Amino acid sequence: MKNAVFVTVRLKSTRLKKKVMLEVNGVYVLKYLVERIKANFDGDIVLCTSTHEDDDPIQVFANLENIKCFRGSEEDVLDRYYQAAKCFDIGKIYIIYGDEPFTDVETMNKNFEMLEESKAMWIKNDSLPEGTYGYGITLKGLEYLNNNKIAEGLEVWQMMASDMPLEKIEYHTEMKSRYENIRVTIDYKEDFEVFKKIINQIGEDYKTITLEDLVQLYETQGLYNINGFRIEEYIARIKYQGTIN
Repeated sequence: MKNAVFVTVRLKSTRLKKKVMLEVNGVYVLKYLVERIKANFDGDIVLCTSTHEDDDPIQVFANLENIKCFRGSEEDVLDRYYQAAKCFDIGKIYIIYGDEPFTDVETMNKNFEMLEESKAMWIKNDSLPEGTYGYGITLKGLEYLNNNKIAEGLEVWQMMASDMPLEKIEYHTEMKSRYENIRVTIDYKEDFEVFKKIINQIGEDYKTITLEDLVQLYETQGLYNINGFRIEEYIARIKYQGTIN
């Protein structure tokens, strides 16, 4: 069985319409992410989207980029992941999101190593800045989460936040206090403004910029002043969803 990065992506976003297809310097947000992964990972890249016709452009993009695309349930994301893993014979997965083009590639590759070396079925990395981390999980772990979900529409991070009897590893927990005021995900227009400023500052280095350099750039350029207020809104939303005690 193979290793793969699953990129969760749809075009139904409500806060920032079709955000992964927004362009900076003529390049889609989603392409920035895919190129970053390609430059740092030699396994499969799978775009996990839905069968809805509105997501047809995701399939077209995957074909143009010569990467895999799986189209599954519109609402049941866990089943979409599980079916994609079975379809492409994937044993170890790193799940990220299409609106997070600065996913930390060091963490991504470390997760695959840790899944290989341990008996853990999933890895939690959410002490890193919002927009830079994903979740490592094995096919067995994904199967368990999918079979034991309490409702459709739950994301893998929501299931991982519950008290599931799965062996796990907490990675980078010591970073949380330092990184809690950094936000490089793209969910609102202010986030997109931050992304544009970073891209225009670093150019082609978007493929290889490290987490440390990204954080330093965010801080020295005062980018918190643009989208920092969204951090508290995000925390409040997650608490409302019941994933933070």
